[in-house]
Amino acid sequence: MIKAIPTAVAVLLVGIGAATAADPADAIKVVKQVWKKGGHNKIGITDITISNDNAFAVKDLKIKCVFTTKATGKVTEIQQTIAGPLKPKTEQTFKKVSFGFVDTEAADGACEVRGATQI
Repeated sequence: MIKAIPTAVAVLLVGIGAATAADPADAIKVVKQVWKKGGHNKIGITDITISNDNAFAVKDLKIKCVFTTKATGKVTEIQQTIAGPLKPKTEQTFKKVSFGFVDTEAADGACEVRGATQI
């Protein structure tokens, strides 16, 4: 025999299931990036400053960079993980982060944080 669950309890259970923690990456931003090409003009290298506005430290920062060419507008997307850690409520510059092979004609690059792990 199946018993009915009172409506108030059912609403409470649904509400509990829907509640999820915010992604730590939502409060992490790229503040500044300066990139250049190395390795015979084929490797994307950047000095990247990242701010962590979370109340906790994070690690394993997943950074996605998009490189484009002036001539054709060709886009190369590369993701890299920076081990960290990045302390809470701070900014840190990571120097010479390699993003691997990029188009030799790449003229511009833009990066964003795509994920992170709370410590």
